[in-house]
Amino acid sequence: MFSTIKKFDIPAYYRSSLTGRVKESRRAQDQRKQDFAPAVLDFGPVQFFLARHFGFCYGVENAIEISYRALEENP
Repeated sequence: MFSTIKKFDIPAYYRSSLTGRVKESRRAQDQRKQDFAPAVLDFGPVQFFLARHFGFCYGVENAIEISYRALEENP
């Protein structure tokens, strides 16, 4: 039996549409997650190298969600 992965409710400014698109593209190109090379965003004179796996871990996303919920419940 498979459990569903929890989707955290954290503010949008903790996310980036650009990095989201990079992650989606990587998932589509490497479904078996065997390519560990960084993604390269090439803007001509400037290049950004993004690690294959990046972002917040489960525990950090959970902590952010709990913190914001606590602030809402205890103004």
